Amino acid sequence: MLVRECALCKKNKSLQNSHIYPKFLIRLCRVKDCNNKFIFMSDSNDIKIPPQDGPKVYLLCEECEGRFSKHECKYAGFFNNQLECVYSISEDLVLIKDFDYKSIRLFLLSILWRLSVTSIPNFKIELNNVDQEILRKALLSNNPLEPHEFPIATSRLHFDGESNNGLILSPKENKETVDVVIGGILYSFSKFRLDSQNLINYPLGKDKWYAKLVNVRDIKWLMNAIYNIDEI
Repeated sequence: MLVRECALCKKNKSLQNSHIYPKFLIRLCRVKDCNNKFIFMSDSNDIKIPPQDGPKVYLLCEECEGRFSKHECKYAGFFNNQLECVYSISEDLVLIKDFDYKSIRLFLLSILWRLSVTSIPNFKIELNNVDQEILRKALLSNNPLEPHEFPIATSRLHFDGESNNGLILSPKENKETVDVVIGGILYSFSKFRLDSQNLINYPLGKDKWYAKLVNVRDIKWLMNAIYNIDEI
């Protein structure tokens, strides 16, 4: 039993060995197409093979782990039935309706926050201290914040029209944003509470959620990772 300060509630408690990426999304990567491999991308774009249970770290107490698990379960239900609430707008854009904004936002924001507080080198991202604390307090109080605060965009990835859920990458960090690929979806997060440069297009809204349909071939860094998977 490891007793330390919980990163979320800041109380000294027994810590759980928490997944950085939610477990149900990691399960999507247990598919033959990707040889059951997880792909790490470091800052130098080196490809490494990590342990096959997904990245974990002693981070949360049992109560806070349970807090995140509730949002994870709701997102899992939505993810597994997403086709029922997706409407095509154009050949490269869809509109998602009938979703629980609060749970989905809290779930996705928890990923951004976990990446900012983890000690795992290839998964650690940098948020400024003020914004990181705002994010922590919002998650602790179950406040999903407004859509323009830490805006999040999603893109459904395909490879020449064929989708593939079996891909998970460590985050691709830029100066203003961070991209995360889990289960065939590219999540683009603003690293700042306010996206002053409007770098996040089609952010998740309270009643409308647009998702772009993107060919992996159009994303250079992602294509490099795909080629490395094929060589493993």
